[in-house]
Formats: sequence, structure tokens, C-alpha cells
Amino acid sequence: MKRTVLIFAILMMAIGAYAQGLSSMSTKDLEKAAKGGDVTAMYQLAMSYYDLGQYKDAAKYFKKAGEKGLASAKTEYGKLLINGDGVKRNTGAGLKWIKEAALEGEPEAMMCMSDFYRNGLAGYKWFLGSESRIPESYKVFVEKDLSISQQWLDKAIEAGNPRAIKQKLKDISNTEEKLPYWEKAAAQGDKDSMSELLKYYMSSDHWNYDKAMQYATSLGDEEAQTRLKQVKEANEKKQAELDSLIAKANAGDTKAMYDLGENYWKEADYVEASKMYKKAAEAGLPEAMNSIGFCYYKGYGVPTDYQQAVTWFQKGAEAGDINAMCWLGDCYYEGTGVNKDKATALQWYEKAIKNGSNYSQAKDRIDTAKKAKAVPGSWTYKNDDRTVAVYTFRKDNTYTAKYTNYLHTPSGCYWTFTETGKWEQSGDLIYLTPQTFTKPVVKISPIANWQQKKMPAIVAAMTRGEYSRFLLEDISESNGHVFKLLTDSKMAVKIKYLTSDYDNTWGYLFKTSGSRQK
Repeated sequence: MKRTVLIFAILMMAIGAYAQGLSSMSTKDLEKAAKGGDVTAMYQLAMSYYDLGQYKDAAKYFKKAGEKGLASAKTEYGKLLINGDGVKRNTGAGLKWIKEAALEGEPEAMMCMSDFYRNGLAGYKWFLGSESRIPESYKVFVEKDLSISQQWLDKAIEAGNPRAIKQKLKDISNTEEKLPYWEKAAAQGDKDSMSELLKYYMSSDHWNYDKAMQYATSLGDEEAQTRLKQVKEANEKKQAELDSLIAKANAGDTKAMYDLGENYWKEADYVEASKMYKKAAEAGLPEAMNSIGFCYYKGYGVPTDYQQAVTWFQKGAEAGDINAMCWLGDCYYEGTGVNKDKATALQWYEKAIKNGSNYSQAKDRIDTAKKAKAVPGSWTYKNDDRTVAVYTFRKDNTYTAKYTNYLHTPSGCYWTFTETGKWEQSGDLIYLTPQTFTKPVVKISPIANWQQKKMPAIVAAMTRGEYSRFLLEDISESNGHVFKLLTDSKMAVKIKYLTSDYDNTWGYLFKTSGSRQK
């Protein structure tokens, strides 16, 4: 097939050269040449009639040229038969003409065959005569077969058919796979493909000044040409600066080593970046110590190694780099590459903040640590001026709450009891989990109604499990056992399902004993 395509291409070049001369001839002269048996004149005349919409005359001369062996004429006549333009529609006959031309290596016929197998081609069995009107004679001439369609498409592409190249571009999505087909189409003058190639070679990932300028010039895109020149100048300047950095780094300039590492980092060349960071770090540059520590911590350009990361963060922190102080604080706080030690972590955080760091996580962790120190001790639970309970929070995360004036209803039914349980802190929120209750004593006010006056007897009759469950449900439903640490001496009692600072506050706790932050 390759040899056939090559011979066909050479033949078409010769015919094309001759056809250029014919194209300047008048219709009358073409008719004269065609009647004299000039097959190229027949084809040219048919094309002229086709462009004028005179399909009957076009079909006449396409057929004549095809009968004389011109494959391109066979293709065009086959199309007219399939579409019924200028001739009676005859799908089978059209397929016969086009298939014959395709087997002879005619590019457009090959593309038509690809189309037929891609979509299927319906026709009638008596295709060499007039179309049958009998439904039973109907059949499909070409069943859909994408594999065969692809084979014909590849042959059409190899023969240089523009439609085949465009179809291939539609079938693939990967840019790198599209590239050779854009180039084929561009070589045939396709402006869309030229535009795609211009964008491709202008991109930073595939920058190629000469090729981009070639397509910008072909498209007459003066704006792109100007932009290309500007980018080229910028790249040359950037390269000169890079060469200068390399020279300085090779001469032992530690700042140049670090800047060169930063340059490689921006280009995502992490291996070279880590090499330069390490050289600068070994030469004593604090910020480079932090950078190579980060490379080891994250595995950029070097294998992940938390112990190496801690070593370099430590050196950088001791040399005064605030970022290294923060990273070292993280390592100690989380126990990464070193034994967990929150006290040491907080020391490095505080030093970093003092020296100008704005690292929010360091600030949050310092704040949390201060609040955690503020919690243990005795807190009085108040609602307005009324003392409700006294909470004692212990360092082992247990607590005792002595309720002395717990108001059950607005009309005056009070409870006194002791609650114990566990507490835990999350940020500035203190969550309580009640575990045990002493048996409550009920106090009835003078304004209590007859139902409330029955409460002492009801409570007295409760089992231990019943009154514990009763109090757990009652207390939990009323305030949710969630406190918000406002200062080191004041907590807000928050309603259940606390979600934000906009939740309603239901009383306060004030610290009466225990350590306080200064």
C-alpha cells in the first residue's frame, strides 16, 4: 500500500502541475479538451460545473474521467451517487466507485471508506441498476466497524488527506499525540493547526522561539511576534542572571548559592535546589539551613529524613532563622524526628514570635498552652448574682462540682448535690463528662406550686441509678456541659451544641483559686 500511495502521490503532482495550466482555461476550451479525450480536462471541467451547482454536468464528466482510470474522479462521482446530486441516488454504486478509488490509493476515497465504517452505510442490493422499491431487498452495505474505520483513516493520513488529519485530531485528546498531526495540517496551510502550534511553542513548558515565530509569521499575527521577541529578550536576561549566579556560587559566595537554590526551586528542580541549599547551609547561611531542613522534612530533592530535618532546623534556629525556629517547634510539638517535648516546642515558638514571626500555628499553640495552665483550680459558677455551683478542676483531668443553688424551674425548685467526672480541653473549649452524682436534696421556695412540692418525696423514692440518670439528663440538657475559656479567670457557660462565638451564654465561672497566668 505504501508503494501504491507513493506512486499515486507522484502521479498527482504531475497531474496537479498540468491542471494548473488547465485551471486558467475557459469552460469552452475545457469542453473541447475533454471531448478530445483529455482526462485531466474532464476532471477540471467537472469541478467547474460542480462549483457552479451544475451537478448533472459535473456527474457526467466525473464519470467519464473515472471510466478512464482517474481515481479522484471516481471518488467524486461516487459521492454524487451516494448523495443523489445530479444523478439518481444509488448508494451501492457510489460505494463501488469510491472503494475502487480507495484501493488505488486515492486519499479522499480512503477517508470516505473510513467514514463509511465509522458510521455505517445503508443501501440496496440491486445497486448496479435502479433502486429497488421492495423493502425485502434492503440491506446494509457497510456495517459499523471502528477497527476497519481506523485502518482506512491511517491510510488516508499517510496519503496526506486533510480531512483525515482533522478527524484524527478530533479522536485524540493528549496534546503530545496531537502535535505531529497539527504539524501535518499546518504544512497543508491549516490555520487552526498553526494557531495550536503557536500556542504550544509559546508556552513555558515547550518554549521554542524559532518554531513559534514561524507560525506567528505564517498567520500574520504581529501581536504574537512582538510578544515572542519580548519573551526571548526576558529569557536571555534571565539566563544571563543565572549564569552570573552560577559563577558567584562556584566562587564560594554563600548568598549566591542560596539564591541559585531558590531559582532551581521556582523551576521545580528540587534535586538541584536541595544541592545548593545544602552547600549554602554547610557554609553557614541560616536561611539555607532552614531550607535544606524543609527538603529533608518533605522529601523534596532528597529522601525524607526527619532526623536530618531536625538537625538542620536546630542549626538554623540556633543561628537565628525564625522559620527554622517554627519548624523546630513543630517537630518537638508533634514528635517528628525527635521525642515529643511540648515545653521545648513552646520555647522555640515564643522565640520565633519575639523575633518577628507571624506563624499562626505557633501563636495558637502558645495560646492553648497558656489556657491549659489556667484551667486547674476552683471556679465559682454564677448566673447573674446567684452562685449555682463551685467547680474544682484537677490536673489529672477530673473535676468535682458542688451544686448549692441549682434552679430547676423559674418558680423556685432548687437542688443541692455533688457531681464528679472528667474534663478535656480543645482550644478554648472545656468539655465535661459527668460520671457520678450524690443523692440530691430538694429545696422548695414559698412560691412553689403543688406539683413542685411533691419533688422531695419523689426524689427520696428514687434509686441511686434513677437519680443519677435524672440529674445527668437534666443538667446536660440545660447547659450541655461546655465551657468557653474567655480569660485565665473567667469562663462562659455555653448552651448545648456549641458551634461559634455567637452561641448564647448562660452564666459564667470565675476562678477563685489555683494558678493564674501573668
